[in-house]
Amino acid sequence: SGPAYLAVPKSDVVVAVGTRLYLSPQPKWALQRHQKLIHIDADPQELGRNWPTEVPINADARLALRALVSELRGKSNSSQWSREDITSIRGVVNQQLSQQAPLQNDIIKAMRKELADDAIVVSGVTNIGYWSHLAFPVRHPRSYLTSSYFATLGFAFPTAIGAKIGNPHRQVVAICGDGGFMYAPQELSTAVQERANVVVLVFNDNAFGASLIDQQNNYQGRVIGTQVHNPSFTQLAELFGAKGIRLEGPDELGDALHRALGMDAPVVIEIPMPTLLPPFQIPPEE
Repeated sequence: SGPAYLAVPKSDVVVAVGTRLYLSPQPKWALQRHQKLIHIDADPQELGRNWPTEVPINADARLALRALVSELRGKSNSSQWSREDITSIRGVVNQQLSQQAPLQNDIIKAMRKELADDAIVVSGVTNIGYWSHLAFPVRHPRSYLTSSYFATLGFAFPTAIGAKIGNPHRQVVAICGDGGFMYAPQELSTAVQERANVVVLVFNDNAFGASLIDQQNNYQGRVIGTQVHNPSFTQLAELFGAKGIRLEGPDELGDALHRALGMDAPVVIEIPMPTLLPPFQIPPEE
């Protein structure tokens, strides 16, 4: 596990932009006490909240980084890391993510392969969404949308409709769980009416998966309110006038997504899934 975690321990100074610096459950990923932190955030209450800050900067991220780039322009690069170092670290990190979540990583790779570089992905509060935060390669500014630490279950599909209306010539995909999608399935009517041809990936384990696993692992299996009865999401989509595709398993996602992106209609792809462990429930390494 060593090489994957060289980046943080090797740093004398860490510049953090627009993050709460919530303490990681994996100690090797966390900041070290000897390191000096420069923290930039638009919210002054976040500066120093979760980690001692040497230089707090209350500023808009774009304006602050633009000013820093202007100040540093023309100065020599004193980094001790080569591009080869960074490539190696990324490779080991990707390998470890694949070991921790092989199915999720295969799904994320299939998504990335089929999507254009500027495709907009709205990552919902669901297992594939959680792992996408770590493993989905983002290649274009403002193309990966999340609710961040608000964890607003159900936001992904309605947000994707808005993103598509604002960017009609770009691919827009929503990553949803079955529980989250059921918060606003009626917005299929809006998507059809406004010709907002989004693709909705509904990963269906018939549960609020993270909470179900938490109950099973940490509450002696006392399960309550986390298993759900769902309709056929493909039939539901078709009743609203959208297209529906139901897969037999996650390995069919690449081909289905390729077809869906070429359809002139909103598309719901239903993917049956086992209930899987989210990254924040993986026990800390010793």
